Amino acid sequence: MRSLPIVQNATLSAATISTEIFAVIAPIRPDWNSSNTRLVTFPEGLTNTMMGLFDNRTPNDESQALVIKIFGAQTELFMNRQIEIEAMGTLAEHGVIAQRCLIQFNNGIIYEYVPGIPCLPSDLIKEHIAPLVAAKMGHMHSIPMEQNKQPFIVTLLQ
Repeated sequence: MRSLPIVQNATLSAATISTEIFAVIAPIRPDWNSSNTRLVTFPEGLTNTMMGLFDNRTPNDESQALVIKIFGAQTELFMNRQIEIEAMGTLAEHGVIAQRCLIQFNNGIIYEYVPGIPCLPSDLIKEHIAPLVAAKMGHMHSIPMEQNKQPFIVTLLQ
């Protein structure tokens, strides 16, 4: 099995992604093309451009869908992107998050999509949701870290 993430020498932009994305994902989705997929922009990204790529041939099964994250301009000045990718791998290995980072390209990453809806701040205080969030946070904070690891956000912000 191939080691993840696969590194692709490509730079994507929101303006041209609908044609450029298929060469980037070819190692993991070789049969995907513009005629059998749909690209959806997720408006939730604050500094990054977030999109989902879905297979139109299986409209009721989103298990193979992908999330494309194009990093915002100069966000590498305050985010260590390599540590972010490594952390995603560690969290996935320990079952904290379900998504694995599949592809890394020059200005972003592609990872697995998990169907669902994001929690709103008002959801977090609901009796049936708050304990689930607390348990997941507890699980995340119980994962041992290597002593030499640095935080995702550059220490200059401290």
